[in-house]
Amino acid sequence: MLRTPTPLEVDLLLEAVRRLSGCDFSAHSRAMLLERIEAFCGDSDVTTMPQLIDRILVDDGERHALIVALTRAPGPLFRDVPFFEAVRDRVIPLLRTYPSIRVWNPGCGNGADAVTLAALLAEANLLARCRIYATDLNQRSVDAAGRGVFDDVFRLEAQGLLARYPGYFVRQGRRIRARPELRRNILFAVHSLSTDADFNDFHFILCRNTLPAYAPPVQARAFRLFHRSLVSLGFLALGRGETLGRHPHRHVYEPLDEDARIYRRLS
Repeated sequence: MLRTPTPLEVDLLLEAVRRLSGCDFSAHSRAMLLERIEAFCGDSDVTTMPQLIDRILVDDGERHALIVALTRAPGPLFRDVPFFEAVRDRVIPLLRTYPSIRVWNPGCGNGADAVTLAALLAEANLLARCRIYATDLNQRSVDAAGRGVFDDVFRLEAQGLLARYPGYFVRQGRRIRARPELRRNILFAVHSLSTDADFNDFHFILCRNTLPAYAPPVQARAFRLFHRSLVSLGFLALGRGETLGRHPHRHVYEPLDEDARIYRRLS
């Protein structure tokens, strides 16, 4: 069990990660970082922050594993079935009106949300004219997400989701892989909500359960990025515990589906 670190020890760890990998977590919520660091160390023999710092300085694999733990992995495919049903029923019919569709999934983690959305778009015969930009903090994480391999195959089978999308996924033992034709229109790339600028105009921004990892000023900055990036009448999806409360332009959005936390920009 990790002994509670001092603020200086946390600063030293984050600086070591930044210098060695280029991943800057200084804008993240300290409470959430500590929670994830403690969880990361929970099953190891690391009991102090200096031990953890020493380990990531000499072990590239351990450093990458820590970065993945701090970055957050969204979880399995179709991890929130009611949300994706709302996307299928409320958002995709309206996206159909565009000749080409651009989607941004910041904080994509292991790529589960991006791949799930791609399956819905493929089912609606829209994937061919859609480009999904799935972004996260570091290159190794987005490279791993791009391979399209996920766990929780038994839940997907029990819910009938694999049978529903037989042409898009293939089972590999206890894991499932998204076929190349499903991943073809997903571009995985590095982007930081705390430091990088907006880079395109999007019809749909899907950012669920990512913003709580950041301190309030960065959350406000992210909302400004979303506003600049979202076309008029475009859609913004947040996590179930998130709201537009910190959005500086919240008055120009209306709920499309309040339960699913899907909003539409009015102007």
